[in-house]
Amino acid sequence: MDTTYRIDDTPLDDPGRRWFLERDNPFQTTPAVRSASVSVPARDGIVPQHNEHYGSGLLALRVIVTDHDRFGTPRGWSQVEENLQHLIGVTSDRTRLLTIHRTRGGKQHFNRGRVTNSLNPEFLDQRSTRLVLLLQLPDPLCRENTWATLATPTLSSNELWSSASTTLGGGNAPIRDAVIYAQGAMSRLYAEDVQSGQWIDLRTTSASGQGLRIDVLEMRAWRTTGDPLDPDSTDEVTGSLDAGPGGFSFVPHYSSSQSRSVVSLRLRRTGSGGVIRVRARRAWLL
Repeated sequence: MDTTYRIDDTPLDDPGRRWFLERDNPFQTTPAVRSASVSVPARDGIVPQHNEHYGSGLLALRVIVTDHDRFGTPRGWSQVEENLQHLIGVTSDRTRLLTIHRTRGGKQHFNRGRVTNSLNPEFLDQRSTRLVLLLQLPDPLCRENTWATLATPTLSSNELWSSASTTLGGGNAPIRDAVIYAQGAMSRLYAEDVQSGQWIDLRTTSASGQGLRIDVLEMRAWRTTGDPLDPDSTDEVTGSLDAGPGGFSFVPHYSSSQSRSVVSLRLRRTGSGGVIRVRARRAWLL
């Protein structure tokens, strides 16, 4: 199974073969659960905790740096030095997180990270050296490049709509970047993940021609006018947003009758009838 990586706009399999990935295992380590053990006197074992989050991830990439120039012409050791400095410069930006794009098995995912360990190039011969990039992933979940949008049918006021969604399903990690929005006169916008029991609730008003939007990742909310996803036509109403303990996410789950995961959710709007939409990117542990 071929796996390729790109850091920002720089492919780690350079078209001119200035550098290329050294391949063996196409998989990385899955993130560890960041769990807390709670023990209670006069009770065996520990009290299990649910809806736990994951610790940061680690990604190691081994790159062979060659003496080719960008046109694929061998130039000798001085070109190895130049290519090495170029690659170190690309991956050592300390002003922001790097975007790490991965293509594996025809599927494209991305993550963000930074090189944290010192880089120790290993001399191989006069035409090549090995560079190991060790990247820390503050958020260890791999996300899809494209957004999926789930839309409910037209709901009446206070109608609780339930679905086992295949649109949001397909991944195996919690979806933490959902955007939940609806248009029309409302006094409440509510979402619940059935699998985890987590919920998020926005109680504020919007008039006809307006709408409400919840950004789950940022834990912020807005009253919108016109395009519900336009950041320039909103008034922030985050003070009216509430969520259960541990925040909120949509958690995909499997059953023996399904070939892929689904997301079971409940949605509600109070006020005028209308549609609720959920925009999100599926996520994976590996």
